[in-house]
Amino acid sequence: MNKTLLRCAGLALALVSPLVMTSCLPHEKNVAPQAYPAGECQSCSAFSVSVWHVSAGDRGLKDILQPVRYSTPESLSSDNTQVITSLAADAIMQRLEHDKLAVFVANLRGVTASEDSLPLSVDNASGAYSAVLTAGPQTRKLPSRVVKFSLSDSASSPGSRTPGEKSRVNGRVLLRDGDTVVSVHAVRDGWLVWLIGATFSA
Repeated sequence: MNKTLLRCAGLALALVSPLVMTSCLPHEKNVAPQAYPAGECQSCSAFSVSVWHVSAGDRGLKDILQPVRYSTPESLSSDNTQVITSLAADAIMQRLEHDKLAVFVANLRGVTASEDSLPLSVDNASGAYSAVLTAGPQTRKLPSRVVKFSLSDSASSPGSRTPGEKSRVNGRVLLRDGDTVVSVHAVRDGWLVWLIGATFSA
């Protein structure tokens, strides 16, 4: 992946904060195992992952991910990743839904026990996307958990059947209940924006 594009993504995220989303594309096949029914596992974590394709330049991306007031723990790693609150995520969600250059790609959900990996994947007309999420135990002093993530994609241009370039991003962040991870990846014709919402004691 072009290093210059990655630096641009990092700069854009530095000015960013919230997010979420919705939209429409052809039907997709989601693989989102839920081994633990919600409400029946006090140590479980529930994840909601949304992926958007934004065919805009640096300025357009900054407009969508414009800064809003929020508070968040410091990210433990990954330069192109930001942690935001649920309110900030809602604000970004609204911008994505109303921006003509933003296209909803996929939505994945699942619940997993502490320190168990949760694999999620989808393969649709826009490409193949997968995430592996692992939440550690709750910290002693704060209602926070360290979440490890591995995101991979093979995205094609909207309306194109040509296979896209493959990319993979790994990271580790400290999340409070309700926080959202925003991860931006540069692709050939724009950006992929991943939004990973976490709810603990699901």
